[in-house]
Amino acid sequence: MFITFEGGEGSGKTTQMRKLADALEARGHTVWTTREPGGTPVAEVIRRVVLMPEATVEALRQARGLPAMQPEIDDITPVTELLLMNAARAQHVVAIRRALASNTIVLCDRFADATLAYQGAGREMDEATVHAVTALATGGLTPDLTVLLDVDPRQGLRRKLRATRNRLDDEPLAFYERVRAAYLALAAQEPARWLILDATQPQDAIAAQIWQAVATRWPAAISGP
Repeated sequence: MFITFEGGEGSGKTTQMRKLADALEARGHTVWTTREPGGTPVAEVIRRVVLMPEATVEALRQARGLPAMQPEIDDITPVTELLLMNAARAQHVVAIRRALASNTIVLCDRFADATLAYQGAGREMDEATVHAVTALATGGLTPDLTVLLDVDPRQGLRRKLRATRNRLDDEPLAFYERVRAAYLALAAQEPARWLILDATQPQDAIAAQIWQAVATRWPAAISGP
C-alpha cells in the first residue's frame, strides 16, 4: 500500500508517519518512510535547492571551487519552484514504484497533493498548468490513502517556530490559508481516498485513528504478512 501524509506547516504529519511505520514494522511488514521533495539522492539535492537555495548554491560553489556567482542568487520564481518540485517527484516515483513492486509499504511525507495545494493555491498559479505538470511527474501514481492533518495555519506556524525553518516558512498568513483551503477542497473531491483528522488532538489519539483507518482498509495489516 502507498499512504501519504499531508497538512500545513506544523501539522505533525512526520510524527504520525513514523508512528504508523513503527506499528506496521512491529507486525512484520517491510516499510519505507520517505518524503517530498526528496526520497532519492537526486531529489534530495533538488529539495535543498528549493528550500535553501542560497546555502545550497554557496556550498556547491565552495566544494567545486567555482567563482562567485554573478549576479547574486535570485529569488526562485513560482514556475521554477513548480518544475523543481516535479523534477524531484519524477525521480522519486520511480523508486516508489520499485518499492511497491517488492511488497514494501510506502509511507510518504507529502506527495502530489502538496504541489496542488502549495504551488497551485498557495502561489495562485494556473490550476490546469499545475495539474498537467504534476500528472506528468507522477505518471498516474496515486496514493491508496492520504491522511490530512488539518490545523489552523496560525497554530501550525507557532509549532513550526520551534523547528528548523526554510524558505517557505516566510510566506504571509494568507498563503497558508489558501494552502489549507486547497487541501480541504481536494479531500472533498475524493472522500474515499482521504482521511481528515484534527491535528490539535493528542498525538496518540491521532495515531489510533490512523491505525483504525489502515486496519479497516487492509485487515492483513493487523496480523502481519
